[in-house]
Amino acid sequence: MDVEKTTVLAILYSMLQDNEIMHYQCEENEATIKLVITDKNNHICLNKCYRNNCSEIIVKSFDEMKKLLSVNRNMIYLVSGEFIGRKYKLDREMINNANELLDRMGIENKYKVDFLDSNSKSYNLMSGGIQTFYHILNILFNTPANSVLLIDEPFAMLDNYTIDQLLYIMGEMKGIQFILTSNPRMVVHNDFNQIYLDTQRKYIGRYERLDFDYKRVFNDELKLLTNSLKDKELIFDEKPIIKYELGKEIEEVEKRNVEFKEIKGNNPCNSIIDNAEIYINSFLNSKASGIGIIKWGITDDGIVKGVGLTKKDRDIIDRKISERIGQMKPYVSTESIQITFEEVVCNNEIIKDLFVVEISVESVASNILFSTSKNEIYIKTDGGKRKLNSFEIQQELQRRLGV
Repeated sequence: MDVEKTTVLAILYSMLQDNEIMHYQCEENEATIKLVITDKNNHICLNKCYRNNCSEIIVKSFDEMKKLLSVNRNMIYLVSGEFIGRKYKLDREMINNANELLDRMGIENKYKVDFLDSNSKSYNLMSGGIQTFYHILNILFNTPANSVLLIDEPFAMLDNYTIDQLLYIMGEMKGIQFILTSNPRMVVHNDFNQIYLDTQRKYIGRYERLDFDYKRVFNDELKLLTNSLKDKELIFDEKPIIKYELGKEIEEVEKRNVEFKEIKGNNPCNSIIDNAEIYINSFLNSKASGIGIIKWGITDDGIVKGVGLTKKDRDIIDRKISERIGQMKPYVSTESIQITFEEVVCNNEIIKDLFVVEISVESVASNILFSTSKNEIYIKTDGGKRKLNSFEIQQELQRRLGV
């Protein structure tokens, strides 16, 4: 079966969890996945059969059943790491948790910050990479012992120093099994067990498919017992964390799921609205589940320029993009699109009505092609996006359906 690294995590999670997140699609409507779990000299073979939207685990002996029953399925967690900060903003408690974890392990943190209150005359300037670092530390702090934590692409926005620090921390956390995915270009220490997926395999025709319902796990609240952020009361006496400083280069780089756009015209509203619809459409058609982000106000070189927008402008952008999304076919929920106006600072002062506009898109692994409000179809490419003509649309559908 053709799989990607995210699907591997989904299969592992689904094999060991009672609540299903895998859906099998083929004419026979049945599939079996085999998993061998090895613990020293002992091993257990799991055969999980998916059929008619249900599943069953097949064991060959009472001994295997006993071992399976010993697995605490409430202690298996699956988290999307690539854009871990898109759902929740960092708060005082999360930063304190991260600092406490580092202090407990005697690790020096070159990024260590204290959250500032509203009376402070300065702001915490934290890049997207450092915020990701703190989000991951908070997750590690809240992960209970004797559990399994699966994280998809946790290191996408981090430098090698920070990655080494996180890997060291995970290695020192006894009683927790970590299973991580990463880009094959990332160098990981040889003392870690590694599995390489064949990314060079060419398409060979029709194949059976397991679809992963990402939203149920990845884009809902982080499924950690002691981190129920939705029940927290908001704290209003804190200054926000600012991640963009005028004229400075950001750590993040453009890649397939991250686009920078600089506004050069006199009508930033229309420029953002028109281009946003096209990029949103191309991300939706990318056939790879995850999150794509477009950032307006960042040059191709990663320099923060910002976009001048009044309160009225921001309201227009919110409303018009929602209207365009509502006109896409098939239906696209506005909940899958998030528009954020990130403030920009200069000389430690927030610049009035200057923002970096971030639009994040939750794409889905689907054979469907979405069209814009103008009945146009775009797909994502490494260099940006591309509009398909009628012949290319037929080719793309044939490729997806294995015809």
